[in-house]
Amino acid sequence: MEPMSQSEPIANRMGELQATPHLGSQSNLGAEGGAGVEIADGRANPKPSYRYLIFAGLFMLVGLSFLIFLGRERTKIAGQPIGDLDLKPLLNVEKRLSNQDLMGKWVVLHFWGPWFPPCAAELEDIAKLQQKYQDSTEVAVISVSCGSTSPEKLDDLDFDTKRVMQLIDGRLPVYCDPTEYSRVQVANLLGRKGFSYPTTLLLDPKLRVVDYWVGVTSEGAIDRALTSAMNKRGVKSSP
Repeated sequence: MEPMSQSEPIANRMGELQATPHLGSQSNLGAEGGAGVEIADGRANPKPSYRYLIFAGLFMLVGLSFLIFLGRERTKIAGQPIGDLDLKPLLNVEKRLSNQDLMGKWVVLHFWGPWFPPCAAELEDIAKLQQKYQDSTEVAVISVSCGSTSPEKLDDLDFDTKRVMQLIDGRLPVYCDPTEYSRVQVANLLGRKGFSYPTTLLLDPKLRVVDYWVGVTSEGAIDRALTSAMNKRGVKSSP
C-alpha cells in the first residue's frame, strides 16, 4: 500500500483499508462454532448459524421479565398513602397546602420544572385538567413548580414559572416545595422507580395512590385515568 499523501482525503484512505481482505485459513470464531466465516482465496463465505435466534429469545425474555417487574412495582405502590405534604404558595394562590386540605378529594399531584422543556409542554394538559375541575368540590389538581438547584432560589423559580405560564394559562394555581420535603415523601414512595420531572400522582379521597406517571404522559392520559377511577367508585367525573 502506498504511503498516504498529505493532499489525499483521510476518508478515501480509510475506505481502502476497509476494503483490503485478510487472507488465511478458517477464523477462530468459525473454529469455535460461532457465527464465523471461512476464508478462501480472499473471499468470505458465511457459515449458517442460529445463534442470533438464541440471543433474540434471551433478549425478549429479559424484556418480558422487566415488564413483569414494573407491573409488580406499580401494584405494590397502588393503595399506599402519599405521606405528608407541605407545599407553599407560588403563583395565583395564597395559602400553603397540606394533607388536611386535600383529604376527601380526588387529587392530581403534578411535579414539574419550568426549566425543562418537556415539562412545559405537558403543563398545557395539566392546565386543561385544572380548568375542567376548578369549581369541583371532589377533585383537586395541584401543580408544583420545582427549581433546578438545591436549595431552590425562589426568586428564580417564580420568574421561570411565570414565563412558562404566560404561554398557556396564567391563572393556574401553582405551589412550590422549597425544602423538597414533599418530593422526598414521593421519592420514598416510588422507591426503585425513582423521581424525575415531570412526576404525577393520582390519589383517592383517602390520599392513597391510584396511579402514577414518571415522565411525560400522552395527551389526556391523566384525565382518562381519573375518570376511570372515579367511575369505578360510582362517582361522576364531570365537575
